[in-house]
Amino acid sequence: MSNLYKAFAENLFLKLFHEFQYAYFIYEINVSLCHFMPRFVIYTIMSKFYDDMAVRLGEYIATTGATVRAAAAHFSMAKSTVHKYVTERLARINPALASSVRAVLELNLSERHLRGGEATRRKFRSQT
Repeated sequence: MSNLYKAFAENLFLKLFHEFQYAYFIYEINVSLCHFMPRFVIYTIMSKFYDDMAVRLGEYIATTGATVRAAAAHFSMAKSTVHKYVTERLARINPALASSVRAVLELNLSERHLRGGEATRRKFRSQT
C-alpha cells in the first residue's frame, strides 16, 4: 500500500471525525472503511483518533478543573472511558498534560466527600 493512499485515508477520516463527533458515526465509518482499507490502516487511524480524544479530554479537565463525571457528560462518553483515557493513554502521549490532569483528579478525589455532604445538606433543606 502506498503512503499516498494511507495519507489520503487518514485525512479523510480525520476530516469526517471533526465534522461529526458522534460514536455511532465513528462506528459506521469504521465498518464502511473495512471494505476498502486494510486493517492496519484502520487501526492506525483509530489509534490517532483515540490519542486525539485523550488529549482533548486532558486539556478540558486541566483547564476547567472538571470531574471525570462532568467531562464524560460534556463529551458524551462513559466515565470509565474518560478515566482510562486520561490516566493511561494520556500518560503515554503527553506526560506533562497527564501530570496536570492527575493533580486535578487527586484534588477532586480529596474534595469528593465534601461535595457529597453539601448535596445531602441541600436536599434536606429543600424538603423542609
